[in-house]
Order: sequence, then structure tokens, then C-alpha cells
Amino acid sequence: MSKAQPIVTYWDKAYKSRVLITPEDRTLVVDNHQVIISEPDEIAYLDKHADFERQKEA
Repeated sequence: MSKAQPIVTYWDKAYKSRVLITPEDRTLVVDNHQVIISEPDEIAYLDKHADFERQKEA
């Protein structure tokens, strides 16, 4: 049985909406300052991006 990947929300401090292309050629869509992701490579990408702040889990 595989473990479910965590869902992580990031706040975009620079833009209300935009599209990012990761180095792995994945598309991340920012809507209303937020992007919600779960893939480890996407999480690592946004953790290193200065415009994004990881939100605490509710």
C-alpha cells in the first residue's frame, strides 16, 4: 500500500495569478495568490523560490 503524498499550499507573494513551468517541465498554476501541489519535485522547487511562502496546515 503506498502512502499518500502530502498536499501543500503556497502563497505567491508577488502575483495574484500566473503560470510557472518547473525544471521538470510541469505546469503550476497560481490562482488568487495560491498554488496547491503534492509532488515532491514541485514542493522542492517552490521551497527554493523566493516569491513563495509555504502555508501552515490547518
